[in-house]
Amino acid sequence: VAANVYIENSAVNFGGVAGTAENTLISAAFAAVNVFANNVSGNIGGVVGTLTDGSIMSRCVSLSTITNDDCALPDGDGGAALYAGSLLGYADGAGAADEDNYYLNNGVSYGEAAISGCGLGNFDDYSDATELRFVALANIGEMNAAQTAILGNTVAELVEYYAESLAERFTVAGVGSEYAPFEIGKAEALELVALAPWAYFIQTDDIVPGSYAEFFGKTPFRGYYDGDAYKLSDVAVSATGGSVGLFRAVEGTLTNLYIDNIYADMLLPQGGYAGALAGIIGNEAVVSGIVLTGSITVDAAGTVYAGGVAGKSYGSIDNIVSAIAMRVIAENALVGGISGNLSGGKVEYVALLGSFTADYSGRANVGTVAGEAVADDESPVSMNAVGYVADSSIAGKYNVTIPFVGETGYVPVSESRNSLIASKNYSSGKYAFTVGERLNGVYPFTSGSGTDADPFVITGYKEFKNIAAYMDASFKLAENFVLGDIDGDGIADEEFTGFGGTFSGSIAGDNKVISGLTAPLFERISGSIRNLVLNIEVYSEDVSVTFGAVAVTAESGAMLSRITVNGNAEIYTDAAGTIVYGGVVGISDGAAVIMPAVNVDVKLRGGMVVYGGIVGNSTAPAAEHAGTWRIQSSVTADIGGVSVTAGKYIGIMRGDSAVVQSFGTTAAVLKINNVTDASAVGRVI
Repeated sequence: VAANVYIENSAVNFGGVAGTAENTLISAAFAAVNVFANNVSGNIGGVVGTLTDGSIMSRCVSLSTITNDDCALPDGDGGAALYAGSLLGYADGAGAADEDNYYLNNGVSYGEAAISGCGLGNFDDYSDATELRFVALANIGEMNAAQTAILGNTVAELVEYYAESLAERFTVAGVGSEYAPFEIGKAEALELVALAPWAYFIQTDDIVPGSYAEFFGKTPFRGYYDGDAYKLSDVAVSATGGSVGLFRAVEGTLTNLYIDNIYADMLLPQGGYAGALAGIIGNEAVVSGIVLTGSITVDAAGTVYAGGVAGKSYGSIDNIVSAIAMRVIAENALVGGISGNLSGGKVEYVALLGSFTADYSGRANVGTVAGEAVADDESPVSMNAVGYVADSSIAGKYNVTIPFVGETGYVPVSESRNSLIASKNYSSGKYAFTVGERLNGVYPFTSGSGTDADPFVITGYKEFKNIAAYMDASFKLAENFVLGDIDGDGIADEEFTGFGGTFSGSIAGDNKVISGLTAPLFERISGSIRNLVLNIEVYSEDVSVTFGAVAVTAESGAMLSRITVNGNAEIYTDAAGTIVYGGVVGISDGAAVIMPAVNVDVKLRGGMVVYGGIVGNSTAPAAEHAGTWRIQSSVTADIGGVSVTAGKYIGIMRGDSAVVQSFGTTAAVLKINNVTDASAVGRVI
């Protein structure tokens, strides 16, 4: 019997052959049943749910896995609980077996996120458990070596027959063995990972999984998946439970895999473990030669352990490049670039180029590698890691743990993205690479690695919007495009509302044109943008509005050079509302604005209105406002309000601003409450 079964919100006795067996002989059964149980109590077994009243199980073989999510586990108090086993859920007065039964130990059973791979659910409290003769086999190789004959076939022959039937069903080569792995070259074949989580796989082409990505997370993975340097691209994950990620849990091997642009929403109603790659990496797991890019959002009640690779890891992690932008919302958040929690195992040769933000109400531990590292003599944590976490921000008070554990103790991380990519070399067996080589072609951009010397090249809006996950990187525009235009036909397919957070990288516009801007490009900018043309069409009715085509706020250190802004802007508030408008920047906290050109017809109506053709409010001494500031002579700025401060170039400017400027002569019309004004600066304070 072979099946994938989903049971939710129930009390059940379930088995692949029988739910309950009373005074019955169950013999020569082969089961490959994967059960996903959510909020379930009762007894679930791959072969039989409950074996009672002298019933006997003999010469049975199970490859089954039972995944328990949000189920009450046995605690000795006699309450409703789930008993789950690969062969048998619950034994009560079962008879002694005359021959061995075999099961594949598929389980990952760690605390709150228990995933059963044991043979018997109540093994610990069943006095006659040894008489059942359940033999655990660690992997499919041991399973194939088992000598028991079933219905005239060896176990190996049965496993091969089952694997051949799967290969035929999905039209793939291979039989899932070490020497003939399933060959995965299309999205549909990814379902095999859920049906045969014990098998060997090799990827043979780049794949965009689409909805088939869900099959990675159906059952714990104990097999061997070799990506063979191919990509899984645009991987969408929507997962709920106590252990969530692309994989729910891993006890096998994942190697040489490029996961390009994973975007995941993870919900943990009871808290637990969340990682871009896996919720839990078990103590038998090997994760090596993996590249991860993209963004994940983790929303959890209680305490969550979240990481750019895993929520919790006991295993071996090496040769990893993680460029994951992660946001964690929880009462208590333990967050790390690799893993939220490390409990034994090792982390070696990792490059961390991502970012994380934690919003929490209780406490947060945040580390470049792990939020928490727990080690003892039996489960030491070995680390030889060099990494960098960019632009990490924590909302509130927090304790920072930097668990780079070596002979000298804790070692902080200080490398920049540029130096890390340029200089670091990693090797582990056949996987030898520089970070730049490992990143080449896996980012969601046409080319580049995001450094000053090798910027990400952007050829359209679909790539441009990915800046949100790489706010510290360097970019270059290669084509004109329309904001919101996914398919490249020049028509917006979605609304673009700007990038939140602070952009600290750089954009070389190369005089390319971005059209269809309806909101500030960035909320804040501390980096640089040069030689860029923005075509805006702004209409807003809101309580209060601060607008700048490039940014709401440009911080000290920001440099905006040769920015051209064209178009129209209309902004309305009521008499109690506030408008701060700048053609390039709404508020400048000391940014350098060099040789801008603004050709925008503006109409503002509100309560308190501040208008500047280039900068609305210059609140701090400027590093430089250099070169000629140009405003096209045909432009009209029609400003009306209860209180208006307006200038053709700057609305409000601090008197001690170190300004070097050459305002160009212009016949542009500035009207303040229907009165023409020629002021270059509205007010100096």
